[in-house]
Amino acid sequence: MSTAPLGIALIGAGRIGQLHARNMVRNPRARLLCVLEQDKERAKSIAEMARCQMVWEFEEAINLPGVEAVFVCSPTDTHVDYVVRSVEAGKYVFCEKPVDLDLGRAKACVQQLGDRATRVMMGFNRRFDPSLAAIRQAVEQGDIGTLEQIVVISRDPAPPPPLYVSQSGGIFRDMTIHDFDTVRSFAPFEFVTVFAHGSCLFSDDIRAFNDYDTVSVQLIGPGGETCTILNSRRCSYGFEQRIEIFGSAGTIALENPRPTHVKWFTKDGEKRGPLYEFFPQRYASSYERLLNDFVSQARLGAPFSVTIHDGLCSLALAEAARRSADNRLPISMSAII
Repeated sequence: MSTAPLGIALIGAGRIGQLHARNMVRNPRARLLCVLEQDKERAKSIAEMARCQMVWEFEEAINLPGVEAVFVCSPTDTHVDYVVRSVEAGKYVFCEKPVDLDLGRAKACVQQLGDRATRVMMGFNRRFDPSLAAIRQAVEQGDIGTLEQIVVISRDPAPPPPLYVSQSGGIFRDMTIHDFDTVRSFAPFEFVTVFAHGSCLFSDDIRAFNDYDTVSVQLIGPGGETCTILNSRRCSYGFEQRIEIFGSAGTIALENPRPTHVKWFTKDGEKRGPLYEFFPQRYASSYERLLNDFVSQARLGAPFSVTIHDGLCSLALAEAARRSADNRLPISMSAII
């Protein structure tokens, strides 16, 4: 196994691309060799920070000497094309979620890749969060007995800008999809029924794009197990992330993580520090661990721990949730997959 840094081409230098680029610069096991980004100022900023090349065509990126892997962080409607072309060029691929906004195109992509799909890792960074990994391990070990109920609460601090909303594919494909992947990683089964409700309670911009700013989702397992997911695009007190898993022998829970664990006790009562500002701060360590895992598995030539198949399954749940919310009916996953 080579000990040289893994040569990487970055496709897309928006917010998430910049986050990955900074981690590559800090990680001695990775080397960012080039960035493809049509916004020249963004491209220049990454190139100067990483001391890498700017390229303007995808073929130039994947054919650059030393490039062994591609990070696809471009707009979602380009993911399938870049993933397939990268794999066909013999590269390892990291793809930000979702695979595509259209479930049919995502299915066709996975089918086209076939056995080569093991070369693709999906960008579900929460899999690598130490706290969520500890919960997953506890559930797998049977610490709480047989899993019966899951509750997930995820709320963003503020709605995204209108341009982002217009390209996001909607809250279920953009936001809830992280929660779908998280609960799939906990459950020893696939969910069979989805019942979702969506509302637009506060954002005229989101309503203008026929999307929801507030949703709840009920997932039903094959034995009647339940998972409840609550999402909002607005939370006045920060980035809220809570989980509770209940089983036949106990409960395991994760309260909102905070930058500090200090508490104040005064005559006015108890006070704690604020929540994390947003996901780059809350999940900083998970993104670092994700990159390490990607490099390790690529160097071993081994399948990634979170795959494009996981991306397809979570996208299918998002599709079912949108149909359910729009029609106010439960949706069987057998009608989706």
